[in-house]
Amino acid sequence: MTSPPYSLPCRVLLGVWLATPTAHAASIKGIVLGPDDVPMDDAIVAAFDPILDYVATTSRADGTYRINGLSPGLWRVAVYPPDNSESFLLFYPDATDFCAATTLLIASDDDDLSDIDVTLRQGGSLTGRVINGEGLPVSDATVTATGDDAATAGWSGEGTTDSDGVFAIRGLTGDPVHGGSWMCEVEADGWPDQYFMDLEGTYESDEAETFSVYLTESTPTGTHMLRDGITVHGVVEGPDGPLADSTVHVYAASQIVSVSTDEDGAYDADGLPPGSVLPWASADGHAVTYYPDADRPDIFLSAPNEGDQLDDADIFAPAEATLPIRLTDQSGSTALPDVVVMLYNDTYTVGRGDSSDAQGLVTIDQLHPADYFLYVYGSDAGGADDWVRDGQGELAVFSIDGADSATT
Repeated sequence: MTSPPYSLPCRVLLGVWLATPTAHAASIKGIVLGPDDVPMDDAIVAAFDPILDYVATTSRADGTYRINGLSPGLWRVAVYPPDNSESFLLFYPDATDFCAATTLLIASDDDDLSDIDVTLRQGGSLTGRVINGEGLPVSDATVTATGDDAATAGWSGEGTTDSDGVFAIRGLTGDPVHGGSWMCEVEADGWPDQYFMDLEGTYESDEAETFSVYLTESTPTGTHMLRDGITVHGVVEGPDGPLADSTVHVYAASQIVSVSTDEDGAYDADGLPPGSVLPWASADGHAVTYYPDADRPDIFLSAPNEGDQLDDADIFAPAEATLPIRLTDQSGSTALPDVVVMLYNDTYTVGRGDSSDAQGLVTIDQLHPADYFLYVYGSDAGGADDWVRDGQGELAVFSIDGADSATT
């Protein structure tokens, strides 16, 4: 399904949802037709009020819909076509812009507006094929088309490659006369996320090739070979040896790959773009640790070239320290449940948080021995959002020496 517009003035980001009707009795009803005037089943039809509260339903097999539970006021109607439809989102009666839609007046709880019909238009499409460096098809890759001009800005659509690496992205909008400009990004397991460029990939959106798409027409993009990126290998160990089944996240050039260690604590992270590399690990009973043994991002590895392989990105994770906290009101007698706290290191570069339970208790775990500051979202309990402070009004320092700290 094509995503709705959001980037131009007065355009709004609309999701896909199904709201529960209110107690109001007013309604809007009509029929949704496809480009060939055939009733469209399973389209999402939503009514929005001026502050973007909404009620939604889906069209039936005969294209009819009815939105109940509307309050008196002004409403706009949007129709989202089903997934894989050749149509694109329209606002009643025939607008691609939210603010250009006709406003409908519901004067009372008894109003029943009828004949609010929408005939969807056929969009354009992009087709192509994705292969690996050996020329073999890449299946189950997601190709996302993103609008790249005034007529398409804020819109997107996606398709999935089949066993032959072939994809089709349908329902793309554009100017009725001049069409629209689109660029394509591909995500596939084992390869870095990348954009189409001259039948190969690029990691930079400003280098991406753009394709002109016209309504009702299909534009071929050709066959695109994926760049393999870099690979990162290492071992995660704790005080007692290798850590099996730990989770390792590896960052490179704004992308992250997450993998698990094997029984020997080894991990392999493939499909990252070249650049500065930062691995970090998380394991039960151990501190979250950044390469090689730090409580925060400190040392970055370098893999600047396509095809580079890093073999010694090893991580040593110490046993965890924990900070138990009890949250109460000022009297100390009433526990405060469901209050979110965040614990930050002394440079505010890493934070860990959680919310208190029914007894006001929350425990922050997987910590390194260090000094920390605690921020409490007290507004959740009728107080103020603020740092925990000492008697002089300075930020209180929570020092953890390796064992569980005292409850605070």
